[in-house]
Amino acid sequence: MKRLLLNCDQVFEVLTRGPFPSGDPQDEAVERHLRACHECRQLAEALRPAVAMMHEAVSSDEAE
Repeated sequence: MKRLLLNCDQVFEVLTRGPFPSGDPQDEAVERHLRACHECRQLAEALRPAVAMMHEAVSSDEAE
């Protein structure tokens, strides 16, 4: 099984395009990067409340 290695730019894209984890096979590679990269881990932590608020603000009917 080949391991996917992501750089900081790729992780930033994943974290800002939608909810994370998304269930995508790429999630494991992002988690691995976050364990190794302090800056990206800080970004992920900073984004977590904003993502939660967006999900609360948009009802399931509006999301569809």
